Amino acid sequence: MSTARPASARPAAPRRSLLSRATATAAALGLLASGAVVAVGATSLELAAAPAAQAATSSTVDGAASAATLSWGLKESFRSYLTKPFVGGVITTSGGATQGANNGVFSFGSGAGTLRGGTGTLSFKGTVRIQGHHGQMDLTLSNPQVVLTSGTAGELRLDAKLPQTTQTEAFEKKNAVVAKLSFSGASVASGKLELNNAAAVLTADGAKAFGGMYSTGDAVDPVSVRAAFAARTATAIKASAGSSQYGTNAWLTASGLPSGAKVAFKRGSTTLGTATANSRGTAVLKAKAGGVGTQRLSASFGGSASKKPAAVAFTAKVNKRSSATQVAAPKFKKNTKAKATVTVPRLADGSYAAGKVSVTWDVPGKKATTKSYTLSARSKGKLTVSAPHASKKTVGLQATFQGSSTTHGSKSKKTWVKVR
Repeated sequence: MSTARPASARPAAPRRSLLSRATATAAALGLLASGAVVAVGATSLELAAAPAAQAATSSTVDGAASAATLSWGLKESFRSYLTKPFVGGVITTSGGATQGANNGVFSFGSGAGTLRGGTGTLSFKGTVRIQGHHGQMDLTLSNPQVVLTSGTAGELRLDAKLPQTTQTEAFEKKNAVVAKLSFSGASVASGKLELNNAAAVLTADGAKAFGGMYSTGDAVDPVSVRAAFAARTATAIKASAGSSQYGTNAWLTASGLPSGAKVAFKRGSTTLGTATANSRGTAVLKAKAGGVGTQRLSASFGGSASKKPAAVAFTAKVNKRSSATQVAAPKFKKNTKAKATVTVPRLADGSYAAGKVSVTWDVPGKKATTKSYTLSARSKGKLTVSAPHASKKTVGLQATFQGSSTTHGSKSKKTWVKVR
């Protein structure tokens, strides 16, 4: 960006200003790092040295930031340049941004965000508009964000707008990464978060936002953040399960949770379901715990703005389903074989039993006889059986469902079938 000249004296649509060329020359001579003064026409521009990264502090930061303020001066030499009479620089702040006295650094307020293990995003409000050179300079920067990508590195992002002029290429981008940050860690103490003087170097988008005055990798002013900080506290949750029959729901309960917390109940890697904690911090889920035996389950809470994640292991006892065996038999005609219907009613989970059924007949004058049958799910719990011998007297029978790996066996009462 350079001083605007009359059209007759200006070359056709130049894209690199005198200031840009002077800055590039200074960089080539190694002057940027030394804080040297570079002459530009009848003026001079001070190129400040890049600050060193801040001293080491803790990077294990976990919690919510509020009432945060971001301080960044763009580049001190640039602010100084704007005060030159031939530039006619005008700085306008709005929407939560302010500038310090005596052409000081800019502050952006109303910041908030969350950090997990030292990483996360803090968003701020405010707009800075810089104008000069009779309309040839018009840079707007707004809504900055500080993104901590690790315990020692991050990014400065913002919305940048630079219209095309005879001296600059147009550049407009939302949430542009304008600078890379390096630091030794954010510190938290007494409910306050501080990130002090994080070293900042321009990215390609940052160089474009400045209209080519500076190059990718050039140092700009350091970035600092101050915020109220509420660290997340530990959550000690408990969980239990009521016993259940195979195929039926068990009551799974987790307690000690924040109100409204979401809890995931799992068996190994299989999610059984999720539940929401009530105002008393208890979450309850009805779910099938698994196969017969002792099942190892877990309940986990993913954390919230104020609470750290937590998980607990617990067990659930799953019993075999109970069964009942019933016999119904009408009177039979003398000297014929008695018949009966054996029924195993629906099980607790609504399914039909499947397995072996033995029926023992007691026919007068004959040895007791036991016959085995197969009860399938398609039988819908019913079997029709016949006595092994004809009889002219009352006969007795008793049926036994043998059970299975998931269902207890059962035996009917002894039934006497009369002759009609």
